[in-house]
Amino acid sequence: MAILILRTSIVVGGSPEAGATLVWAAPTQNADNSSLTDLAGYNIYRAAGDVVFGSTSLYRDDIGPGTLTWTDPSPLAGTSSYYVTAYDSNGDEGAPTAQYLRSN
Repeated sequence: MAILILRTSIVVGGSPEAGATLVWAAPTQNADNSSLTDLAGYNIYRAAGDVVFGSTSLYRDDIGPGTLTWTDPSPLAGTSSYYVTAYDSNGDEGAPTAQYLRSN
């Protein structure tokens, strides 16, 4: 079942060393408007350049359901695209957030 993620934003620094931090609110419902009761975690995706989700190989980090921020541990120089998805205890992954770009 698809999971909704609400209010995702990105906070970026001005240099590659400053990194990028993604911040979001925990989803409370599935895409069919039913209550989300089995959130298992989030996948964070990053790619070099301005890319569409799923169009290229992406760096992925898997984090637990209690974490609502993520700072890029190895930021890239240039432009990076970021996406966040949520997944449930069955491993069903929701649609990605809108693309967030970071350029320096």
